[in-house]
Amino acid sequence: MIAVPHKRQIHRWTEIGGSLAIERVSRLLQNTPNVYVLVATNSENARNIVDELSFFGSSVPIVLFPDCETLPYDNFSPQAGIISQRLSTLSELHTLSHGAVVTSIQSLAQKIPPKDYLVSRTLKIQVGDQFGDKDRKNLLTDGGYRRVD
Repeated sequence: MIAVPHKRQIHRWTEIGGSLAIERVSRLLQNTPNVYVLVATNSENARNIVDELSFFGSSVPIVLFPDCETLPYDNFSPQAGIISQRLSTLSELHTLSHGAVVTSIQSLAQKIPPKDYLVSRTLKIQVGDQFGDKDRKNLLTDGGYRRVD
């Protein structure tokens, strides 16, 4: 049986490796109501962990927090898709009640905006959502826009 870490405890599973480790982590995620952070050595390993957890049929939410894939001194920004996925993951974190966030060491070392900043500036719109004129005006005003005539 795999040891279950207590809240806010860092635990390193070194006694097992490969797919057996992922299978046991998948069972742990399904049997405990906590949110775990799984840290991989690099972004490729983090993506592999997400794929392997989905292979083992994990029914709990598994969220990838990707690396920016840029160096601190690069003159270009990360790809828009990566930024979008990072922001989506960060906005999901405050509602996540169980499951896992998979990331890399490099991603943990990067700065992120404060929770309050993200929550106040996040708007999720899905296909089929209905908005009246008043709703749209309120959303834009809350987002920092000013009405001009």
